Amino acid sequence: MSRTKVRNWKNLLEKRVTELIALAKELCPEAEVVVASPIGDEDAAIEVFVPSEKYDEVRHALIRKSVDINWEDGFFISTMVHEKSDWRKETL
Repeated sequence: MSRTKVRNWKNLLEKRVTELIALAKELCPEAEVVVASPIGDEDAAIEVFVPSEKYDEVRHALIRKSVDINWEDGFFISTMVHEKSDWRKETL
């Protein structure tokens, strides 16, 4: 792959990750987002920590958006949503 294609691929991936983060923050402004290291086939990975009352809403919205991204651009972006009460950010 040429440098230009790699750069374009990285720029588009970064844009799509930013869209997912913005969606999480739109639905839950107090969400804490961590961009994690991708594992295996993943192109990118994010972890989102939200209050328990926002868990289902944020989780379902991010799953839908990441599937749309996969269909549109072929990126596999893993989105893991955790309830803040269950996880502490320091454990990452």
